[in-house]
Amino acid sequence: MPKYASFDHTKPEPQQVNGWYDTDSLKYPSLPDFRDLLVLTQEQWDARGLDVTSWAVQGGTLIPYTPPMPLPQQAQILLGQKLAQGIQVTSDSLPLINATYALDPTSTAQIFQIGTFANSFQEFPSGSDTQLYPDITGQPHIFTVPVFIAFLRAVAALVSNMQLQAGVMANGGTPAWPQQIAALS
Repeated sequence: MPKYASFDHTKPEPQQVNGWYDTDSLKYPSLPDFRDLLVLTQEQWDARGLDVTSWAVQGGTLIPYTPPMPLPQQAQILLGQKLAQGIQVTSDSLPLINATYALDPTSTAQIFQIGTFANSFQEFPSGSDTQLYPDITGQPHIFTVPVFIAFLRAVAALVSNMQLQAGVMANGGTPAWPQQIAALS
């Protein structure tokens, strides 16, 4: 009796192997439908190892297979990559801040902390009406209170929209990623 790899023939190729049957060693009360079985050579049986997820059937042949990453994980990775690109800021009223700024969690938290304080008290935490804040390369730029508040709003809107798009992607939808650009007045 032969050895088999089982798969679901109704799924698109490559069809992931979902079981192994050695009818020489074991007697099975029943086997899957013959259309869901691939007869294996002894060499294929020996090469398969114990990991079911590492193999698939394509064109009637057993092939090495890496299952696709789950959508939620793909979405989080893509969101992280997009956040790592930062936000490109331009300002007509304060052109010295024109640069790309980081959107990693630490930078975003700093922007929210500084911007919320400035919005609440019309000054920066230092008590000054200007604030140095670094761009993505570490180069500091001088912000005024109104421009930093506009920066905070742009970052909040962008990050929120990007997280929303990651959620759309994680649930199987097609995300509409926003441009990572902000024109501040």
